[in-house]
Amino acid sequence: MKQIEGRPISVIDRFDLFTIVFDILISIIGGLIVHRLIPMLKEKFIKAQLWGYDLNKRNSREVKV
Repeated sequence: MKQIEGRPISVIDRFDLFTIVFDILISIIGGLIVHRLIPMLKEKFIKAQLWGYDLNKRNSREVKV
């Protein structure tokens, strides 16, 4: 086992494990929020007739999907 300053270092340090678990939880929570928001926003965009357009281009053709 490797040692730094006299103490053993494991392959996955506790801080690294906490970081990995925290990142996984944040990803899951973010995915659930997005999964819930997309259907709600879809209805609002359709109602406002903002679907099928590339809103970031001035001269984009209308493409309805």
